Amino acid sequence: MKRGPKPRQVNQDLLEKIEHHAARGLSQKQICDALGFSETWWHAKKAEYSELGESYKKGSASGLADVTNALYENAMNGNPVSQIFFLKNRDPNRWNDVKSINHLQLNVSKMTDSQLLQELKSDPVLSSTFQNIIPQLDQTNDEVTEQLDGEQKW
Repeated sequence: MKRGPKPRQVNQDLLEKIEHHAARGLSQKQICDALGFSETWWHAKKAEYSELGESYKKGSASGLADVTNALYENAMNGNPVSQIFFLKNRDPNRWNDVKSINHLQLNVSKMTDSQLLQELKSDPVLSSTFQNIIPQLDQTNDEVTEQLDGEQKW
């Protein structure tokens, strides 16, 4: 008798199970574990049968749509947590509590204060983020230079 896993057929029942699990947010690895086959089998059969990947995509999209609709309905029915979550994710520029700066890389160790201010002014996102903290961002370059030169005199 041959050892190893039993051969598994790609059929409608398997495709429905994959779609079901994907709709509930399971990853491809988690689906393999839940249905009892290896990731190696999954990837090999996915290359052979496009229906496997399509079932996964369809299930993932369906689950996302269901949760999105439920969130929207809760928000529209006055659930404040859902309303906040919805607004923060749909319009983060206006509703986020925290402004994050992900792409700032400046070597400020050798920059003068004027150069640093100029760099911050040149980026509208940085400028608006730091405007409340650094009032000089609203001033002209000449005003800032005069002010900084006056402060740097010992």
